[in-house]
Order: sequence, then structure tokens, then C-alpha cells
Amino acid sequence: MRASGIIVSALLFLVSVRCLQAADQVLPKDTRAAWSVAFSAFTADSLPPEQRYLTFSVPLLIRDQLSGLASHSFSEEERVLYRSLVVKKELSPLYQSLQQLRRTRDETALAKPGSQAAADAEKALQAVLDRIQWLEALDSSRIEMADEKPIVFKEGTATGKLFDSPQYSPYQFAIQNDVDLLVGGTVRSVESYVLVDLWAFEPAREAVVFSFRDAASPEGIYASLDEAVKGLIGVILGKEWSSLSVVPDPPESVISIDGKSMGAGRVQSAYLAPGERIVRVTAPGYAEETRTVAIEPYGEQLITVSLVKQERPMLSIDSTPLGADVYLDSVWKGKTPLSLETPAVRSRIQLGLDGFYDLPISIGPGSSREISLVLTPDIGSRIKIQEKARDDFYFAFGFFALSLPIPLFCSSFANDYSAEYFRLTDPGAKADAALASNIFYYSYLGGTALSASLLGWMIVNLVRYIIASDRSTG
Repeated sequence: MRASGIIVSALLFLVSVRCLQAADQVLPKDTRAAWSVAFSAFTADSLPPEQRYLTFSVPLLIRDQLSGLASHSFSEEERVLYRSLVVKKELSPLYQSLQQLRRTRDETALAKPGSQAAADAEKALQAVLDRIQWLEALDSSRIEMADEKPIVFKEGTATGKLFDSPQYSPYQFAIQNDVDLLVGGTVRSVESYVLVDLWAFEPAREAVVFSFRDAASPEGIYASLDEAVKGLIGVILGKEWSSLSVVPDPPESVISIDGKSMGAGRVQSAYLAPGERIVRVTAPGYAEETRTVAIEPYGEQLITVSLVKQERPMLSIDSTPLGADVYLDSVWKGKTPLSLETPAVRSRIQLGLDGFYDLPISIGPGSSREISLVLTPDIGSRIKIQEKARDDFYFAFGFFALSLPIPLFCSSFANDYSAEYFRLTDPGAKADAALASNIFYYSYLGGTALSASLLGWMIVNLVRYIIASDRSTG
């Protein structure tokens, strides 16, 4: 029993030492901020010169149709693979450094046995070996990784900023250019047809994750690429997707999907997650409509929503005196007394009658159904009142502008005579300089007070001018 207890204690000691060593190690991090996609020019195979443009135009067309994709979602399988890549990315330079570290350790030990340099070289080598051992035994599920990342379409130096066709394995090409998905292919001529072979290679899986083949005439090859685009969308997004288009009536209706406003008029929401979606359509003067739409994976669904127009109550408008012209949002509706349909949204009504000031009011769905207004007589010429207010404002502004140089010059002269006072040595001259400095200083204060008063007078006249100019609005 005593021997077994010693063995257990020794094992516990070794485990505790190992845990302390592991605690010193730092978990590797996923430092890639985005998920990158690259398109390479396609390879030509038995393609006549006049059709070689297809090696660039086909991948460019596909890339342009996919450029709106925003983020890539990682499946659980991908998360395992990408965590392993994080570990491999850190292990690779460590493996490469081992030979040099061993050489340095051996050379230092032979040249300076027992020295501090030899000890440091041994310590550096052991630290790398410990790190490698720890990483090789690491449970990669401990590494933090985002559920999704923004998609970046990398650009090369070939035509249309494509990458050149891979001259070696897609895996090595993707690793060298640091991309997460490489899309390439081949275009070949078969009799009077063009055959397109497309593939998408994911280096994390070390495999082709999507392939497409189709043949068509040179003129019709672009139309046949729709299926390739749909397949690539799912690969790049990393999840199933659907598309929903909503066509409203009236056309200016506002549409929201799952509570998110999509704008007014016909909208198309691509790359939605499959399942039930709540579509809400609203428009002023119409009854709101909400629908629950079930969308199948990779489906493209179109729905039309026709709103029912709501009956709006009548609004009675009267005025004293009668016969005033009524304008609704600048559109003439008739003369008072008048009945018109209550606007669906807040609107502006203006009453006008010769000899009276125009009277604007705001009405909407919540307004009273009977509105009676009293117009105010125009006791003077409106134009003359406005002109007088304008002239008064210009007059006040002119005086204010003319007053500004007074404090400026007086301040300058006061400073000059003050400096002169300290420069002079003759008592009489110093007294004269001090007197002049005080005179200009107090003149500066008076000029400042005058300018402030004139500024207030100008502001008052400006307000009067604005009121007079806006008198037509009541």
C-alpha cells in the first residue's frame, strides 16, 4: 500500500508539473479578419484564337454576379478544419527553425562549453520543442473562432484583375496567394460548341467543393452559367440561401421583411435564410397587409401584394369671410365653404383671399372634421411693409459695419501709446503718452459698446424683416 501511494503521489506531481508548463503556453489565435475568394483566368484547351476571350469573360461575369455576397458562415466541419489550420500555421515556422536552433546550440556548446551563451541556446531550443509538443497535443476546439467572417474578393494582376491560371496544384496556388476559396476552370472547343468546366477549390478541405460543366454555343454560353452562379453562392456563403421578390400595389408602398425595412417599391432580397419570412407592406391611405411566406432552400419566390384602399372621412372647411381660395399642398381645391377628403398623411392647407393675409394650417388623419377660420385683414401694402423692413435692416447693418473700425483703431492706438509710454524717459512726454493711451482705451470701450448696441439693433431689424417676408404664411 505504501509503495502504491508513492507511485500515485509521483504521478500527481508529474501531472501538476505538466499543467504548470501548459499554463505558460498561449493559445494560438485566428488572426484572419476575412474569408477571401479569388478567381483565376480559365485555361484554354483547343480554343481558337477568336474565342480565347472566354477564358477571361466567363470568370469575370461570374465574379461580378457574386460580388454582392457579404459574409461567409462556418459549418461545424469548417470550424474544425480552420482551427487545425491555425495550429499548422504556427507549427510550420517552428519546424523550420529547429534545424538552425540545433546547429546554434551545438556550435555554441563546442566553442564555449558551459558558458551562458551555450545555456541560452539550449534554453531557446527547448522552448521551441516545448511549444511544438504543446501545440501537437492541443485540443484545437479551445481556439476561439468567429461564426462568420466578411467576404473579400481578392484581385490579381491578369485581365480584369483576375489571377493567372494555376500552373501547379490548386492547393499550392491557394496557399501561396493566401485565399480561402479558389475558383478556376477550363474552356475548350468541341466541334461548334464551347465546353466550360468550372471548379472551386477550398484549401482548408484540400478538395474541390464545387464543380460545374456545361456546353453551349459561344453566344449562348453566358446564359448557361446561372446554375454555376447559384451553386457558388451556397459555397461562398457557407449556408443555404433563398431569394424573395415583393411587388406591391400601389408601387410606392413601403416593404419590410422580418421587421427590416427594404425600401419602397418593388424589392428583391437575395441570400435570405430558408424558412418562414414575415412580409409587411404599408402605404398612406391603404390598409396594411402582413404575410408569412415560406421559402424553400435555393428557391426564388415572387409575391404580389395589393393593398386595399381605405375610405377616408370628409373634412369641412369654412372661413370668415367666405369665398377664400383653398390650396392643398399647393393644389387649388375650391373656395370656402368646402368639403374635401381628409388627407392620409399630414398635409398643408392654405387659405387666400384678396385684402386678407394668407392663412396656412396643417391637417391630417387626426384633425377635426369641421374647421372654421377667421382671416386677418391686410391693413397695409404687404410689399411696402416688406420693403420698409428690408430697408430698415440694411440701414441697421450699414451702421453696424461702419462702427466696427472705431474699437479696432482705438485699441491699436491705445496699445501704441502704451508701448510709447514705457519707451520714453522724459516725464512730460510719458505723461502725454499716458493721457493719449487712456483716451484711446476708453474710446475703444465706448466703441465696443456702440458696436454691440448696433448689433442688437441690426438683429431686431433682421427678425422684423423675416417676419414681414413671411407674412403670407400668417
